[in-house]
Amino acid sequence: MNLPLLTITAVLLSLPLSSQETLHDVSGATGDSFGQVCDVLGDINGDGFGEFLVGAWRADPAGVTDAGSVVVFSGFDGSVLTSVPGTGIGDHMGFGSSAAGDIDGDGVGDICAAADEDNVAGVGSNAGSAVVVSGDDGSVIYTFNGVAGGDLFGWSTAAVGDVNGDGRDDVLVGALMAEEVGTPVDAGSLTVFSGLDGSVIQRVFGDVVGGNLGGHVGRVGDVNGDGKADFAGAQGNIVRVFSGADGSELWRRGGGNSPKVSGGIDANGDGFDDYVIGSASITSSTGRVQLVSGFDNSILHEVFGGATTDQLGAGVAGAGDLDGDGYGDFAAGMPGFDGAAGLNTGAVRAYSGRTGAVLFTVEGDLAGDRLGSALGGGRDVNGDGIPDVVASSISTAKAKVISFVPRGLVPYGSGSPSCAGTSTLLAGGVPAVGNGAFELHVSNAGGPPILLVGDTEDTAGTLHFGALLHLDPTPPPPGLGILTRVRLPAPDANGSVVAPLPVPPDPALQGLALVFQAVSFFPNGTCATNVVTSRGLRVTIQ
Repeated sequence: MNLPLLTITAVLLSLPLSSQETLHDVSGATGDSFGQVCDVLGDINGDGFGEFLVGAWRADPAGVTDAGSVVVFSGFDGSVLTSVPGTGIGDHMGFGSSAAGDIDGDGVGDICAAADEDNVAGVGSNAGSAVVVSGDDGSVIYTFNGVAGGDLFGWSTAAVGDVNGDGRDDVLVGALMAEEVGTPVDAGSLTVFSGLDGSVIQRVFGDVVGGNLGGHVGRVGDVNGDGKADFAGAQGNIVRVFSGADGSELWRRGGGNSPKVSGGIDANGDGFDDYVIGSASITSSTGRVQLVSGFDNSILHEVFGGATTDQLGAGVAGAGDLDGDGYGDFAAGMPGFDGAAGLNTGAVRAYSGRTGAVLFTVEGDLAGDRLGSALGGGRDVNGDGIPDVVASSISTAKAKVISFVPRGLVPYGSGSPSCAGTSTLLAGGVPAVGNGAFELHVSNAGGPPILLVGDTEDTAGTLHFGALLHLDPTPPPPGLGILTRVRLPAPDANGSVVAPLPVPPDPALQGLALVFQAVSFFPNGTCATNVVTSRGLRVTIQ
C-alpha cells in the first residue's frame, strides 16, 4: 500500500539535512600498523554511546619497540579513552584483538587484547598471550597464554557470546601454529575461555599439516539452535564451524584464500543464526562474500565485487538488523574499490540478509585509503539504537565508524515493547525526491500495523492505551497540523512488514519533514501486553 504523500497537507520544517554515514574518523601512524584490527565494544563509560577499538601492533608504548597497543576510542567524540599496551619488545599487541563481550557480568563490555608474539616466561618465545581487560575500570580480568613456544596464540580473537549457557559471555582465541601430541604439525587451534572463571570450555585443533586453524576466528551465534553460542575459525582456505556445547564440528565450507568469518545474525528468519564468509582473492581479487545458513550450510546469498581489484570480503561483519526489517544484515570491506576520490579509496558495503541487495556503500575519503581491510560491527556507537560498523585500513592507518541509517532518517523516542519483544520502524534507502524504491520497514508486528503520520514529534512520548506514542494520535483541528493513519499490509511469518513509500519526482517536496510511528496489536491471549509501538521516525525528504 502506497502512502498518499502528496495529499498530506504538510508543514515544511527547516531541519538540517546532514549525512549520517560517517560517525567518526580516527587515525594513527602507518609505522605503528594502526588499523590491523578494529571492533565495536558497546558503551563502556556510561555516556550512552558505544566505544570502538583499533589495533596498532607495531606501536612503541613507553619506548618498547614493536610492543604494540590496542587503542580504545570514545563513541561520543572519537577521543582516545584508554589503551592496552604490549609490555615486551616485539610482543605485537593488537595484531589480533577484539571486543570480549561482557566477561565479568557487570553490564559493561570488555576488551580482549592479544599479543601473538609475546615471549611468555616458562612457556617459550612467541607463545603469545591475550589479556581480557575490564571496560569499566581497565583492570585485567584474565590473562591467557599459549601452551608452547611458537604457538602464536592471539593471532585472532572474537567475542563469541555465551558458549556454555552459564549466563556469562565467553571469548575465543586462535593460535596459528599450535599443536599437541597426536595433532598435525602446525595444525593451529581455537580455544574458548569461560567468562565466569577463565577456564577452557572448548579447545579444538586443525586436522591437516600446516592448516593453521585460527588464521581468523569469528562469532557465529547459535547456528544449531541448541541455545548455546557456537564458534568458527579459518583453516587454510576453508572455514570450520564448531558446537559451543561439545566442540564437535558442525559445518565446514571452502572460503577461498585466507577467508574471514563472522555472523551471529538470523538472515532468513528460520530461528537459526547464519554466518558470513569473505574472501578478497576470489576471481582475480574481485572478492566474494557468502551468507551461509546455520541450519543446513547452504548458501543463502552470494555477492561479488564489481571490479577485479575490489577485494570484496577482506573484512566481514554480521552487522545486525541495519534496515529494521527484522532480518539480520551483513557488511563487507572492499579495500581495492576505486571510489569518487580516486584509486583504492576502499569502501564498506552493507547487504540485506533478507534479499541480498546492497543497502548502502560508504567509500574512503582519499585515494589510497583502502578502507575496509578490517571490519567490526553489530553494536550501536551513536546511541540511536541501530547497530553500527567500524572499518580500518593498515595502509593509511585510518579507521572510520559508519552508521547505515540512510540520510534523512532520524529515529527518536523509545516506543513500548510488548511481552513478545520490541518493534522497529526504519526504512530502506534514502527518502530522496524521485526515489520510487523507497520503503518503510516494520519488525515484530503482531498483526497488520497501523502507521501514524504527523508533523510534530513527541520525543518523550505520551501513554495511550498503555503504550507510548511519539506523536498525538488524535486528529488535529483543520488547518492546525497533520495526522494520517494508514493500515499497513499483514506481516510475514517473521513479523516483518515492507511497505513501499515511493517519493514522487517533485522538487517542491525537498525539505518536507514528517514523523512516523508504527502501532501493532498481538492477538488477545498471545501475551499480557498485546500493544507494541515502535520508536518514532523523522523522515526528511532529500
